[in-house]
Amino acid sequence: MKNMILRYYRLAKGLSQQEVADAVGACADYINMIENNKRTPGLALAKRIADFFGTTIDKLFFCKEIEQSLQNEDEIYNTIRKSGRKKNAQKILEQYNLNV
Repeated sequence: MKNMILRYYRLAKGLSQQEVADAVGACADYINMIENNKRTPGLALAKRIADFFGTTIDKLFFCKEIEQSLQNEDEIYNTIRKSGRKKNAQKILEQYNLNV
């Protein structure tokens, strides 16, 4: 399963993987691997990412309740993508209790 929570935080801010990577001191490929559950960030990087998004490591990487509410990832992702990201992404995320 992909790390949907990280992806939605990023999309809600209208950021690319490169922009997140630059902000937290990582490379875009690594952020991509985290989003696709091919890599798990170390504690220091996880903390920088969580701080960057104003949330906790637990909510960003380990909250199963949020992941369960995002089971239909394609539908939600496409809705956010079609919404113009910054314009309506916040409302969509709030529907799924992500409140970015």
